[in-house]
Amino acid sequence: MHTICTVHATTLVSLTLLLNAAPAHAETYRCISHGQTVYQETPCRQDQQAAGTVQPASQPTSQDSAAARTRLKQQQEELRRIDQQRQHETELAAKQQRHITAKAERQKLACDKASLQLRWAKEDLRQATPVKEAKARQKLKRQQEKTDLACAQH
Repeated sequence: MHTICTVHATTLVSLTLLLNAAPAHAETYRCISHGQTVYQETPCRQDQQAAGTVQPASQPTSQDSAAARTRLKQQQEELRRIDQQRQHETELAAKQQRHITAKAERQKLACDKASLQLRWAKEDLRQATPVKEAKARQKLKRQQEKTDLACAQH
């Protein structure tokens, strides 16, 4: 998505420069100097080989300028739409992350509570009289099952 924004931004800058560019009427000479092509505003020197001239681009017509402005507006609108979509997706991802975090916190709290009740059930079994020992064992077994369920990783 960032690549699309970069391409649009580059296009917008290019179009702006095109629309605001001053007409260039100077002739540009292409010369070869020491095996490299050189572009300059003056004719080639004697130690350079002439490789021709570069004709300046013609001034855009009013239709070209109007079309460029139309394309610019369309691209600006597209860029705005993409930015809104990206912002929406970012907000949605943040909301989902908050939901996941809250759920994990609730699960941890339930696990902690069940673990504490399990510890208490073990203490009750250790302190139970022989008459109440069977009931304390049953309570401990059930609390162990609750703790296993509450602390299971999903």
